[in-house]
Amino acid sequence: MAPAEESCRRCGYSLEVPDAQLGHGAVSVERLTDADGIFTQAERLSIRAVQQEFERRFPQLFLMVFAGALPAPASPRQFGFWLLNHAAIPDMDVLRPNECGLVLVVDPEAGAAGLTVGYFLESYLGQDELGGVLEAGRKAFAQGRYVTAVREVTRSLTRRLIQRTREAARDPAAFAPPAPPDARPFPAVKQLGEPVPLPKPAPATKPDGGGLVGNLGRRRDKG
Repeated sequence: MAPAEESCRRCGYSLEVPDAQLGHGAVSVERLTDADGIFTQAERLSIRAVQQEFERRFPQLFLMVFAGALPAPASPRQFGFWLLNHAAIPDMDVLRPNECGLVLVVDPEAGAAGLTVGYFLESYLGQDELGGVLEAGRKAFAQGRYVTAVREVTRSLTRRLIQRTREAARDPAAFAPPAPPDARPFPAVKQLGEPVPLPKPAPATKPDGGGLVGNLGRRRDKG
């Protein structure tokens, strides 16, 4: 969404809709937020380990998990969109801005879950693909095995992003996010998350959309 526009050009949705329900200000949240205390300490440690492994694989990205009953009429998808636009994560480094985030929202009371991605990932993961990622955790979600569900969703997400990084390596232009007017370009990032100075743009050229770098190595996933 361009900074000067009030709504999305494609679908007409406006951030003012969830802002009116949930608030306009920034909110300080952790990568794992257990709002209703549904996880044990051991379960929280397990989920954090899943998040850390994902971020090791993809140093540009970060994965948030929010679990708790949502205020009506917010849906997990809507709440995730709002959270990505307002979240301030205390220990987040500058190499991972909110545009590079993913939010998995789980509402146990409503029996619903949603996965929302930041602007940078929209060219890598469409809604159908996000739906397929969530489907991987459907059975575990339905059984209340939330740690397993988070693990299965993250595993499916990792596989899809690995595939996309390979496709993007062959055709980078196909995965460059369209730049809104006056938007800053995404910085290039090395595999280990070290910043790389942006090249000075040539006159009359579009800003480089950057690329997703997966820490693929030669490691194979289990299962």
